[in-house]
Amino acid sequence: MKIKGSSSLNISFLPTAMIIAAVLATLLRSIQVFTLIDASTGFYKEKNIITVLFYLVIVASIAVFCVISYISHNSNGINTYEIESKKLSGITVLFAISLLLDALTSFFGGITDNDQLEYVDDSVLKELVNSGSVTDFARGFFALISALYLFMLASSMRNGSDKASKHKIIALAPIGWSAFRLIGLFVSKISFLQVSDLFLELVMLSFMTLFFLAFAQTTSGVYSSSAGWKIPAFGLSSALIAGTLSISRLIATFADRQLYVNENHTFNITDLLFFFFALMLVYEVTRKYNLLFEREEVSENKKAE
Repeated sequence: MKIKGSSSLNISFLPTAMIIAAVLATLLRSIQVFTLIDASTGFYKEKNIITVLFYLVIVASIAVFCVISYISHNSNGINTYEIESKKLSGITVLFAISLLLDALTSFFGGITDNDQLEYVDDSVLKELVNSGSVTDFARGFFALISALYLFMLASSMRNGSDKASKHKIIALAPIGWSAFRLIGLFVSKISFLQVSDLFLELVMLSFMTLFFLAFAQTTSGVYSSSAGWKIPAFGLSSALIAGTLSISRLIATFADRQLYVNENHTFNITDLLFFFFALMLVYEVTRKYNLLFEREEVSENKKAE
């Protein structure tokens, strides 16, 4: 705990570093998708230096985001309430709309899974969980509530008000959405390590859940003083993987979806918009904190004079 906030490193460079890492990781991932991964199974066709480099970029970037955010004194004062940014507000609206679409597809997916069930015994709940119906319905519910919260958040961001900070319970909805997405992936009866799409999504959603938890804390003012560093650390980590997977899948979809995209891990517009949302949010909170820090320094210098 002694090293937390002990460094004078400025975290304002992290959004730029994430963009550079995302470009490099997307390039490497695209090469993997087109040449090294069997789309029908999701398994690697062969071992290659490209795969090693790809994971090195991901692991090294996440390590930098987390370590720098933790030790930098700049991250101690980060909060996400009363942010005034029309650009971030617009991205938040788009992210909210994508969550509404995710809610619809999740509900329909749950209904489809339920229709295909064959109840062999009395363990109905177990069958529902194994089929994914429960997680689909729960994911859809939390996606719907999350969308409503994000619309309120976007409204607050547009004029810098604190309206969103008053909805402490609803602020937890995005945590439920990402958590039930994570649980839904664990239902998959396939190797988590051999299918890179599945493995990367598990890591992405783990960081995303931690990010939304910190976001709820810093927006609502609940134990927010200890959660500030987690916004850039977990936000950029999850956004890096979300952007890398989304953009590479989008490129592969335009090239030839059937040939290059696994049917269980297709392009997800929600993940792409989360990438922009988290990136812009971290940029805005670090910029806001830097401005406050500079004003305090100027004020202290004037007093000293």
